[in-house]
Amino acid sequence: MTPASAAEQRAVWLLAVGQMLGYACFFYIFAAMVVSWHEALGWDKAMLALGPTLAILISAALAPFVGRAVDRGQGPRLMAGGALVGALALVVLAGASRQWVYMLAWAGLGLAQASCLYEVCFALLIRRFGLSARAAITQVTLVAGLASTLAFPAAAALTLALGWQGTVWVAVAVAALIVLPLHLVGARTLSQGPADGRQGAPVAAAGRTVLREGNFWRLAALFSLLNLNHWMLISFMLPVFAAQGLGSGLAVAAAACVGPAQVLGRLALMRSEARLGTGLATKLTLCAIVAASV
Repeated sequence: MTPASAAEQRAVWLLAVGQMLGYACFFYIFAAMVVSWHEALGWDKAMLALGPTLAILISAALAPFVGRAVDRGQGPRLMAGGALVGALALVVLAGASRQWVYMLAWAGLGLAQASCLYEVCFALLIRRFGLSARAAITQVTLVAGLASTLAFPAAAALTLALGWQGTVWVAVAVAALIVLPLHLVGARTLSQGPADGRQGAPVAAAGRTVLREGNFWRLAALFSLLNLNHWMLISFMLPVFAAQGLGSGLAVAAAACVGPAQVLGRLALMRSEARLGTGLATKLTLCAIVAASV
C-alpha cells in the first residue's frame, strides 16, 4: 500500500469528526432525550425503547448488504446518503406526536446507522489502507469516542432552552450541514486513492470459512452481549439516576464521563497491548463491564 497523502490524512480527521457528530445525532440522542420524551409525550419507557431497538435490528439486518456495497466502491455514497437519511429521520422524529411516527423515525435512523457509522467508515479505511488501516481506525475512534460527552450536556442545555423538539431540530441541522459534508468530502478523498489489492474473492472465501467455526459465533455472542450491556447502561443512565432521587446535573455529568473514559481506555490499550495481549485485554474489559454494572 502507498502511504497516506496529506489530503488523505485530513480526510481521516474529517471522518473522525463526522463520526463523533453522527453518533451524537443518530445513536446517543435516545439516551440524552429519553427523560424529556417520557415527560413530554407521556409514553412508557418500554415503548420509547422500542424505537432504538428497531434501529439496531434494521442496522444489523442491512450490515451484509452495506458491506458488499463498500467492497464495490460505494462507500462515499453510503456515508453521505446515510447522513442525509439520518437528517430526514430526525425531521420525522421532531414531529413525532404519535407512536407510529416515532417508530418510523427510528426505522430511518437505523438505516442511517447502517450506512454511515463505524462499520462503513472502518470498511472504507480498510479498503484504502489494508493492514495499515489500524492507525486511521484508532484515530477515528479516539475522536468519535467523545460523542456521548457531546450529546448529553448539549441535549440538556438545548432542551432547557428550546424544548425537546427544538433540540431535535438542532440535531437535524448538525446532521445535514456538518455531518453530511464531512462524510462526503472525507470518503470521496479516500476512495480516490488506490484500494488494497488483497480484497475480493480470497477474502470472501476466508469469510465463509470463518462462518463455519464455533469460535466466530462465540465471539459474536460475546460482543452482542457487551453491546447490549453498554446500550442499556448508557440509554437508561438518566432515568436510573432520576429514580434514585439524584439531580439531573449529576446524571448528565456521569453520562458525559463515558466518552473520555473510552478515549483513555483506548490510549492505555495502545501503549500496553504488546505486553497485555488480546486475551488478557479482553478479560480486563469484561471485568470492567461487570464492575460498572454492579
